Amino acid sequence: VREYAALSIGKAFPNIPEKKQALDDLHRLVYDEEPEVCESAAMSLNTAFSDIPDKEQAWDDLIWLAQSDDYDVLFQAFNALGNAYRYISNKEQAWEEMICFVFEENFFLMEILSALGEAFPYHPNKKQAWNNLHSFTQDTSKEIRSNSMYAVGISIPDIPDIPDKEQALDDIYCLLQDEDSNVRWKAMFALGCAFPYASNKKRMWTALQISTNDKDSKVRGGSAYVLGIIYSYIPDKEQAWGTLIKLTQDKDNYVRGRAAFGLGSAYSQISDKKSGISILNKLSEDNDYYVRDGTALCIGSAYPYIVDEKQAMYLIGRLSKDVNGTVRSSAYYSLGRISIYKATLTENDNRFREELEKALEFFEKASNEKTYENPTEFCLPFYRSFHAITSDKKDAEVEVKTYLKQARNAVRLSKSREKLLEAVENLANALKEVQDSKQMDLDAMKSDLNAFRRYCDRACELLDSTEETAPGAVNLMRRGLPIIDENIKKILADIEEKSKDFCKDSKQTLLENIGRKTYENVKGLGEVNSTIQAEMMLNKSIPLWRSMCTILPKESGVFIHELLDEMEVAELDEKAKTNVTVLSAILAQMLNLQEKITEKDKLIEYFKNLFVNQLDNINYSVFKIKHRSAEMSLALNQVQIELKKFNKIKNDLDNIGINLEELGESQNQNFQELNDGMNNICNIIESEIIPKLPENDNKQTIIDKIDELKQSDAETLFNRAAGF
Repeated sequence: VREYAALSIGKAFPNIPEKKQALDDLHRLVYDEEPEVCESAAMSLNTAFSDIPDKEQAWDDLIWLAQSDDYDVLFQAFNALGNAYRYISNKEQAWEEMICFVFEENFFLMEILSALGEAFPYHPNKKQAWNNLHSFTQDTSKEIRSNSMYAVGISIPDIPDIPDKEQALDDIYCLLQDEDSNVRWKAMFALGCAFPYASNKKRMWTALQISTNDKDSKVRGGSAYVLGIIYSYIPDKEQAWGTLIKLTQDKDNYVRGRAAFGLGSAYSQISDKKSGISILNKLSEDNDYYVRDGTALCIGSAYPYIVDEKQAMYLIGRLSKDVNGTVRSSAYYSLGRISIYKATLTENDNRFREELEKALEFFEKASNEKTYENPTEFCLPFYRSFHAITSDKKDAEVEVKTYLKQARNAVRLSKSREKLLEAVENLANALKEVQDSKQMDLDAMKSDLNAFRRYCDRACELLDSTEETAPGAVNLMRRGLPIIDENIKKILADIEEKSKDFCKDSKQTLLENIGRKTYENVKGLGEVNSTIQAEMMLNKSIPLWRSMCTILPKESGVFIHELLDEMEVAELDEKAKTNVTVLSAILAQMLNLQEKITEKDKLIEYFKNLFVNQLDNINYSVFKIKHRSAEMSLALNQVQIELKKFNKIKNDLDNIGINLEELGESQNQNFQELNDGMNNICNIIESEIIPKLPENDNKQTIIDKIDELKQSDAETLFNRAAGF
């Protein structure tokens, strides 16, 4: 009971009104005689630390727990110290207390030095703190030297002075050549964290190449994994590709397995994607399950960049039938990721839901396989929640609460528990935004799902709790789930300010509707602390600005359109910077646009011409379809292409704020012709195609859709364009 009470206090602490009483209870449980109770108390202090009023007392409790004789208590206490340090007022004393643990005979050097790495950004005297970390890399104890790489790797982005940063890189370089293989191995992962910050990347790349030939297979395997992570930063990518291929052919199965993981990280950057699929084919047939498992995960990561998608699906399908449960689980997980990716690309609402539902089935199959740590246990609850919300389920709110509880339970034993719980809360808040949206069209659902996809994929990397990934845990959060640091926060605040200017300047102009919606989309952006929420807010304006491009001067429209293409796929920091550029370009066009089209009547005339011409093109395609036409398939495809354009014009009208009725009577005849033509196609499909289709659910879906398409009013024609 006391163990459960200790754990519950931490979970409920932010919402407990009598915090002092709760903290007194937790303080008493810290000194309990049962180690399980103390372990739960340490976990609660970690979870609730930011909300605890008496942080000095809570810190002292953690220091006490860090002197326990129980390994589980020590593990939780040291994990908590790194997270809690930022909230302590007397940071120099707290730092010295953590330093003392390094020199004690301690099994948890990795956790202690990782905690020092996490604390480093918040130390008031970074010069002094760096000197401490540097001294550990020179220590006579190989255990301290090796584990110092955790602290150095984690802290290197926050080392302020160039000389000190170069010294950190020198320390890593030297330890890559240490006589002890365990030191070399851990230095390899510090290199992975530090490589982007190296001024002399050629030197560090040479050191990595030497490590790929190390006599110790663990070091070679580590170099294969790191090579994939830093591939985009390596100056000679052809040489890097050759090295990675060599490692996929290593005699040691651990090395080949890590090379498969590395290949997944590097695949988007490789130029010879044709040989990439051949290598995956060979690795998928490897005798060792660990290699096949790495290959299954690699295909899930690399799929968007694989040229031969059919072969990739064949390979992953084969791996999903593997004799080993871990391989099957990874294959199903990758199949789920692939279906999510396909859903973000589809132009069809029904296909979007089909792919999302297929993904859920694959993730469920993956979770049913009994494996040590299954990433689907983390991501499945979020995709289920997203599906419940976007499907307008009656009990969606209840379902979402249940799924979020499952996600929290899935990460509670992970070494990266605190970071993953933070990710859970960020995703939960993002789900609430989706839930609160008044309207969710296909583009909005695709955009939000894509943001969830990228965030979930990277959060799942943190579930890999093997020792080799421990030094990169915080850095993975920075790389994949980046914190919104001060630089990004300034850019986001600038976007909010510029959007406000656009809203103000666009009043009583043709862009008033777009200006108002742009500002509504990013209001409060400067105060957002969650990367996924920031990304979703930025994405909302992309369709608006695409619509605006239709009325800008051609050259400006093309320029902004290209920027929007970049913005759509960029990570948060680049997305934010591109957003600023787009807003600056829009503001610069305001005067030019007012001179070009000064009255709404002229804008309506402009769209009327676009609209009528488009209808003419569609009707031409429709009437090309003849009864029993041998080219019916091609003609139907052309109609589909034209209707997509037709639908885009409707979206542009909505975004700019023009009603269909304002286009006047000129389109009525075209609508009637289109309706007649569509009925003609419906009749041909009913009489010539449907009788030849196999009896299944898809056939009934087509019959139902044909009945819908026979409706003739203008709005229905717009809304059925994608379905047709």
